[in-house]
Amino acid sequence: MQKVPSLHENSRTFYSSRSVWLILPNPLKAFPCLPQTTMSTEETTADSTVPQLPIDMFDAIASHLDRPADLLSLAITCKALAQVVLTRHIQYRDVALVQLDAKDEMIWNNLLAHPDRTANVRRLELNLRGCCPGLDGRTFIPSFTQLITLMRRLTYLKVYEPPDSTNIIVHSWELCWKILQSHNSLVTLEITIGRMMMSSQVLGFLQLRNLENVYLEYVSHSRHTGRHDRQTMDKMHELFTAFLIPNHSLVHISLLFPHMSLNIKSLLRDGTFPKLQGLRWSFRITSESAKYIHTFMERHPTIEILHWGVTSRVDAASLVSNTLPMLRGLSGKSNTVSAFLEDRSEAPRPLQSISNIIIDSKFWYSVRPGLDAERILRLEVEQFGCVGDIYRFAKEFPNLVWLRVDLSDMIWDDATQSLRTMKNAEWGHVLVHFPRLRVIRGIDFLEDPELPNENAERLLLLSNLMPNLQFLDHWSSSRHVVRIVRTDGSEDIRWEVTDAYYAEKIGMKQP
Repeated sequence: MQKVPSLHENSRTFYSSRSVWLILPNPLKAFPCLPQTTMSTEETTADSTVPQLPIDMFDAIASHLDRPADLLSLAITCKALAQVVLTRHIQYRDVALVQLDAKDEMIWNNLLAHPDRTANVRRLELNLRGCCPGLDGRTFIPSFTQLITLMRRLTYLKVYEPPDSTNIIVHSWELCWKILQSHNSLVTLEITIGRMMMSSQVLGFLQLRNLENVYLEYVSHSRHTGRHDRQTMDKMHELFTAFLIPNHSLVHISLLFPHMSLNIKSLLRDGTFPKLQGLRWSFRITSESAKYIHTFMERHPTIEILHWGVTSRVDAASLVSNTLPMLRGLSGKSNTVSAFLEDRSEAPRPLQSISNIIIDSKFWYSVRPGLDAERILRLEVEQFGCVGDIYRFAKEFPNLVWLRVDLSDMIWDDATQSLRTMKNAEWGHVLVHFPRLRVIRGIDFLEDPELPNENAERLLLLSNLMPNLQFLDHWSSSRHVVRIVRTDGSEDIRWEVTDAYYAEKIGMKQP
């Protein structure tokens, strides 16, 4: 298995995922778990029943699997399926044309040369700049509409719209959306928006009956930060609403428009999504829209994950009892998080993750009685009221696996009647109450790399206190964490620096 600069027609199999090219000269030899030698009579009898099935049936089975990992699992079941999957289906399951470099061009040219492989595409990430002619008059992604027509099983589309989008791009995408509507296969649509009006023109007439997930994010650019006039903004709101409301099958909706004011009155008043499970909103909301927030929440008791980054405060007193009874994850501004948690339900919500919570006397009185503390796996604490709240918190939430605390401010100590900071030794006494803890963020346990021996001693001590601990903060960067690596049968541990993304991924996993 090796990385190669170009494709060869005599290659048996080739697989593309996020612009990574792998050549498998012999697919059957690439999997040592497949039988390569003479099998026993029992093994031959068990395996020979599968190859007798028609090849079309194998194709039908493989065509219903979207993820490359699932296809590989299918391929290792027997030689016959491996031959079909690795030579006919796994190519181009995931295609990314984002960087618009030589690798991306090679992918697209190969699709143009072999249009039959286009039907394999399930996930497509695309930079719209490639659809527009460059300064040399050449289009990086030619014949795009032609190949989209062949992507009849495309389920995931992620689009990056440049800030300097032109009418040429909008026109080409209007044609593409019409083609996608005829396919009716798209399940997830993710758009990073560069110019609001261009995207809203395209989305305004789009209706996809099987669409389940919509993620729209506006990224402001220095050259395009000027405010739109009121008439333009009203038109954009109308088009976005016209796109979202008819899609009743939506399961996740994410609208991230930071620093922009949106009038979504029609969406809050009329939008009904019976299957809605995830809602992630971040924008400024007009006073005209704010009064419909509570009724929208009441109509959607199925919501399980809620991120409320909207500037409008949610008043707990105006929420009807038992609002969002299935809520598992809650994040947003601290006052909004507290408002949702203060709403008492007949039974505690199945909350497992809470972000930006303030733990003080009000929390113990208004919020804690409505929480099932043993269910909570992940907490991000914005502020503690006093040192006593920290020690009480440690005893109340025994099953935490992920914890972030904000130590930017000093904390009040009732014993000394003064403000002070928590020492690392004190945090050690607190964290020993969390035997399942895997991730700690916000506490500076480690020093700079000039003191490697001292860091090793601290990691060993923490590892003994919390045997499941895997990640804690890096000493100089919030984008990196230190990962503890244990060796079976040895008391020694080693550590390595890795991206904080991996610490985020295990935040909701059970210990």
